[in-house]
Amino acid sequence: MERKYRDREQQENITITVPVIICPVARERGTQYTKRLLPDFITPHSVIRLDYLLEAADLPESERTEDAVCDLLGCIDPRTGRYQMRCLTSAIHAVSLDLTWRIAATPELGDLPESIPETPPKERLLMLFDAQLRAGERAGSMYSPPSLRQLLQAALGKDPGTKPLNHASPLAQPP
Repeated sequence: MERKYRDREQQENITITVPVIICPVARERGTQYTKRLLPDFITPHSVIRLDYLLEAADLPESERTEDAVCDLLGCIDPRTGRYQMRCLTSAIHAVSLDLTWRIAATPELGDLPESIPETPPKERLLMLFDAQLRAGERAGSMYSPPSLRQLLQAALGKDPGTKPLNHASPLAQPP
């Protein structure tokens, strides 16, 4: 299957081939039967590269202007840069929450890392990821854990149009 990503130096989209696994048994059952094996630099549902996004997120706050972000991402419209940075921030929060839950569920493998409220989200994520790796080592885990980039890629792969399920229906009338 062909997939495109944006190259910032050439200012154009580059086409690559992405392998797809097809499961005939799942297809017969009517469940998801394909799986795309995206390289870890690809952002799902977007041509913007994940490594470029992380590079933009690493910019000091004073240097993270719309122009600087667009230059790093290879985009022309500043709305694209703002949108992609919001998506990355949401993914960072989602992965942080998941890692916090995993670490809290297994207190015998280590404590949650201490942080203050002013800790930047990406720094907190790195602390949580490191704590999760150490917990896996203490548990004697034999498998290779996913990279932080793979976790962010999975979080970014969630349907961006999905609304939370904990909201009240606008059609519901109070008693």
